[in-house]
Amino acid sequence: GAYAAGAAPLSGGLFQNNACTGASCYGGGAYFGETANVTGTTFMSNTSSNYGGGIYTARALYVTNTTFVTNTASTGGGGAIRNESPTDPTVLDNVVAISNTAGTWGGMLDSHNGPVTVRNSVFSRNVAIVNRGGAMNANGNPTIITNSSFTDNAAGTGGGGVSLNQATSVTATTFIRNRAPNGGGVYLQGNGARTEQFDNVLFAANSAS
Repeated sequence: GAYAAGAAPLSGGLFQNNACTGASCYGGGAYFGETANVTGTTFMSNTSSNYGGGIYTARALYVTNTTFVTNTASTGGGGAIRNESPTDPTVLDNVVAISNTAGTWGGMLDSHNGPVTVRNSVFSRNVAIVNRGGAMNANGNPTIITNSSFTDNAAGTGGGGVSLNQATSVTATTFIRNRAPNGGGVYLQGNGARTEQFDNVLFAANSAS
C-alpha cells in the first residue's frame, strides 16, 4: 500500500490487493501519520494483520466520495478504517462501504476516541467477528450520523449496525436487517451520563439473540 508520514491529500486512485502482514502491522491499503484528506478513491480487498484493512491513522481523517469493498483487519479493528486518535475527528461523507470485515471491533470503521461524523453514506454487509459494531464502532464524543443507511451488517457481541459510546445524534438514517446478540441495529455502550438523539430514524427487521 502507501505510507505517508506527513499530511496527505489523496485524490482518485485505486488501492487493491495490498497486504500488511507483520505481527504489529497497521494499514493494509494506506497508513497516514498526519491529517489526511481522501477524495474519490477506491479501497478494495486490502488486508492488515492487525488494525485498519483499508486505512490506518492516528490523526484527523476526512473521507469523501470514496468506496471501501472487501477490506479486512484480520485480528484487530476497522476492516476498512481504524482511527487511533484520542481527540482528532473522523469524517465520512458520501462513502460506500460493502463487505468489509474486522476480527474484533468495527467491520468498516473502528474509531478510538475522536469525534465521528457520517453523512450521506451506505454501509452494507460489514462484519465485526468477535466484538461490537458490525459497520461502525465509535467511542468518540460526539458521534453524528445523518442521511445514511446500515443494512445487513453483523457483530459478534453488540451493535450489528453501529456501537456507540458517547453523545450521539442520528438523523434521517435507516437500520435494516442488522444482527448481533445485543442491539441488532444500534448498541449504546456504557452507563455514564450522555445525550442521545434519534430523529426520523427507521429500524426494520434487525435481530438480537
